[in-house]
Amino acid sequence: MAYIRIRPIGGSGSLDPFRVPLPTYRQVADIGANGWIVEVRDEDVPEGAPAPINVNVPGVGILPVITNVPPGVLATWKAKLDERYPARNKTIDPTVV
Repeated sequence: MAYIRIRPIGGSGSLDPFRVPLPTYRQVADIGANGWIVEVRDEDVPEGAPAPINVNVPGVGILPVITNVPPGVLATWKAKLDERYPARNKTIDPTVV
């Protein structure tokens, strides 16, 4: 498992709740304007992502978190996730912050 800082989508209403546009994840923490820290399976980690940095996550502690994935790596990651999860094709659009 790995931790990634992701920008959630949606709103606070029940018709469009906040969520992360990933096929599988576990929310670890909401860090406000800095996004969410989510845990993803190893096979869903973006290849070529920068090494994790230690982030002090409120209520959780220090975690090694992947942040600021370069655009080329992000595009490759989205394509890989679309391929792995065809039922979710074109709905997977994470932004790593």
